[in-house]
Amino acid sequence: MRDLAVMAVVFGTLPIIPFRPVLGLGVYAWLAYMRPQDLAWGIKSMQLSMWVAIAILVGLVLAFGRERFATFRLQTLLLIMIGAWFAIACRSAQLPDLSEKWLDVYLKIILIAVITTGLITTRKRFDFMLTVIAFSLGLLGLKNGIFAIAAGGAQFLNGPGGFMIDRNAYAVALNMAIPLLVGVGLTTAHKPLRIASLALVPFCMITIFCTFSRGGLLTLGVVGAMLIWRTRKPVLAMIVLAIGIGAFAYTASDKLKQKYTERSSSISSYEEDASAMGRIRSWGVAVRMWADHPVTGVGPRNFTLLYRRYGPTDDVHVAHNSYLQMLAETGLPGFLLFVSLLVVSVLRLEMVRYRDKDSWAGRWASMMQISFVAFATGGLLLDLALFDLLYQLVALTVSLEVAAAITIEEGSASVPVEDGRLPWWKRPRQVQAAPVEGTR
Repeated sequence: MRDLAVMAVVFGTLPIIPFRPVLGLGVYAWLAYMRPQDLAWGIKSMQLSMWVAIAILVGLVLAFGRERFATFRLQTLLLIMIGAWFAIACRSAQLPDLSEKWLDVYLKIILIAVITTGLITTRKRFDFMLTVIAFSLGLLGLKNGIFAIAAGGAQFLNGPGGFMIDRNAYAVALNMAIPLLVGVGLTTAHKPLRIASLALVPFCMITIFCTFSRGGLLTLGVVGAMLIWRTRKPVLAMIVLAIGIGAFAYTASDKLKQKYTERSSSISSYEEDASAMGRIRSWGVAVRMWADHPVTGVGPRNFTLLYRRYGPTDDVHVAHNSYLQMLAETGLPGFLLFVSLLVVSVLRLEMVRYRDKDSWAGRWASMMQISFVAFATGGLLLDLALFDLLYQLVALTVSLEVAAAITIEEGSASVPVEDGRLPWWKRPRQVQAAPVEGTR
C-alpha cells in the first residue's frame, strides 16, 4: 500500500512537472527530505528522484524564456565553483575510481540547488518550497517521536536514509528543520498551518534526543538558545522547547534516561571517552593528509581508505569534521569555497533581515540563519560536506533576496506618485476631452 501511494504521487505528477517545473522541485524535496521511498518496501531501489529531475529539466527547456535556469548572485557563483572544484578533486584523487562514484551525486546536488535559484523567485514559490522542506523533515520527526513516546523511549541507531542514513546526520537535519518550522509558523497566514508547524517542533526534539547523538544534543542547545533570542515571542519559544524536553523526560524509562545522561555527560569528559578521542585523532590525520596534498586533497571519499597511512592502523575513523573533511579531501581551495559558501549565505541573509526586519522576508532570514548555525555547529563533529539540505538552503537565500526585492517593488508601485515627479516617458498621456455639443 505504501509503495502504491508513493508511486501514485510521483508518477501522477511526472506528466505535470514539464509544464510546472516548480511542482517538480517540491516533489524532489519531498523525496529527498521525507524519504517516503525508504518507508515503503518494494521501491527503495527505484531512482524516483532521477525521473523527477529529468522532468524538471524538460520543463525548463519547454519554458525557455518564461522560467530562468538560474539567478546569478554570489551564492550561485560559489555553488558552481565548488561543484567544479569537487570535479577537479575527484579527477586528481589518490583513488580516483572511488571518488568518481560520488561525483554524479555531488553534481546532482549542486544542479538542483542552482535550478532552485532560477525557479524560486516569488514569495508564493518561496513559501511553497520552505513549507515542503520543513514539513517533510518535521513529519519524520513526528513519526519517530510518536514511536518513542509509545514505546516509553527509544534509541534510533540509524536515520531514515539518503544523506540522513547516519543517526548523527539525521539529528543535524532535524535541528536545521526546527527553525524552518518556526519560520512557517511566523510567516504563514493560514492558522491551521501555523499551529501544525509549531506542534511538530517538540516531536523533532524528542527524535533528536532518541538518536543519542552528542553532536545533535549540542546543536539543539545552540538552536534553542538562538530561537529564544531571535523570536519576538521568547516565552512561546521556551514553552515549545520545554514541551519537547518534558515529553522525553516523562515518557523515557529510567534505564534509558540514565543511559542518555551518561552519554551526554561524556561531552565534558571527552578525555575518558574512546569515541571522542578517536575523533580528535581523526582531526590530526586530516591535517596531515592536507599537508601532503595541499591543493586538491586526497580526493572525495578517500579519507577512510587512506587513514592508515597517517594514523593508527587498528582504529580507522572518518574525519568527524566537515571543514577538515573538505580540507583533507579537496585541498585548501575546496575548504575556502565551502567556508565562503556558509559565510556569504549568512551575511546575505543578514542584509535581508536588517532591511526587512518587520516583514515576512526578515523573519525568514532570521530563521534561515539559525538553520545555517545548526549546520555549522553539527559540522564541527560530523562529516556533512555532502549534505543536500545545506546546498538547497544556500540556493534559497538567493530566492529570498529576489522574492523580497520583488515584494518591495510591488509595494512601491502601489503608492501613488505625482505625475510631476515622474520622468516624461512614464507620465500618462494627456487626452484632450472632446467639446460637448451646445457649448463654446
